[in-house]
Amino acid sequence: MFYHKAMKAKFGFFLLVLMNAAFIDQARSQNLNMEFERVVLEESSYLLSGVDLSNDGKTLAVSSTQGHPFYLFDPYEKKIIKKLNVGNWYAGSEVQFSAKDNYILLRQLFYTDWNLNKDKEVEFEIIDANSGELVRHFNEYHQVVITADEQYAVTISDEEIAFWTLPSGKKEKSFKVEEATNAVAVSPDGRYIAVSHKTDAKQLKKNPRYKKNKKSLKTDIKFKEQISVFDTDQFKLRYTIDDLYDVVYKIDYSREGNILYIQHIPHHKAQSATSFREAYVSLADAESGKAMRKGFMARSLAEPLFKKSPDGRCFGVVSYTNRFPEVQIYDYESVRMLDRFELAFRLWEKNAGGSIMPPDGRTAFDFLPDNKTVVMIMGNHLVYWKPQIIP
Repeated sequence: MFYHKAMKAKFGFFLLVLMNAAFIDQARSQNLNMEFERVVLEESSYLLSGVDLSNDGKTLAVSSTQGHPFYLFDPYEKKIIKKLNVGNWYAGSEVQFSAKDNYILLRQLFYTDWNLNKDKEVEFEIIDANSGELVRHFNEYHQVVITADEQYAVTISDEEIAFWTLPSGKKEKSFKVEEATNAVAVSPDGRYIAVSHKTDAKQLKKNPRYKKNKKSLKTDIKFKEQISVFDTDQFKLRYTIDDLYDVVYKIDYSREGNILYIQHIPHHKAQSATSFREAYVSLADAESGKAMRKGFMARSLAEPLFKKSPDGRCFGVVSYTNRFPEVQIYDYESVRMLDRFELAFRLWEKNAGGSIMPPDGRTAFDFLPDNKTVVMIMGNHLVYWKPQIIP
């Protein structure tokens, strides 16, 4: 029954993927909305690598490559508030404010963002958002997250999930998940923690669907992963989601805590794309542990960034078409593409104001609180984009 339901959910998800492809083709046949404004932070060749809006909607955190400045930026006055000397990695960093905006989490990036079929253990830094001082540096971890109450940083490395108190940075408690992989997430109320791990081969072998399909069993054991949720008090297993996933790179809870977003990418032997890697964001009900017949697809050279608009009506994801990245905006409920900004359309324009493009074409984005404006990075400048199709 478990896998019968899982297969029905999987079928529904891939049906939505096919519908997404149809909507993408339809969107490409239309005139792309190009109502946008460029904002150069400084008259320099500093390339930007990450952007995130604070939860109070007042500040953009913007990271740079090759050890260049980290900016705190006023998104409305469009001026630099402060420059910090943090996150000095060659390819820059991914950026995320903590829930109460007291900390900024930086994740080291690479121009080649992943090893095939295996997430890199990278460096992380937690920065005090007010003083700009380094709070804690983590070396060689798959993922670091800050709990919503900002009391802990939670890490995953090998099979250990550890809780580090903030701001002291001391390890307080930890537990192990057998064959844990790359991703961890803590619910907004702090009661539960989701962890990705290899499949339970013993349980899979007992499932009737594999009785006459040994090859499928072998493939799923080797290439698929599962996600289990534990309580944060005693670390007791609450449930394992009733589905199998590809290599899981990221798990995230919705703001309300009722949905789990699961970013997973097929093993290279299971990929159907030839030029870019297919990537998926699947959804699961965080209360019941049931996989949902809903999800989003992207093609990417790196782990694709995804974000939901403040009002919950839109879902954005970075994807690639041909050689260049684009930001795609979907209606969250119907999973229908609303609009897209393809960076290649502006690549060969005269670069007024000293604007330049990065060698890998990487971009990142966030929604402003008006729910009508998307801010993205493009080389050494920001782009303010207003998709007309967003009401």
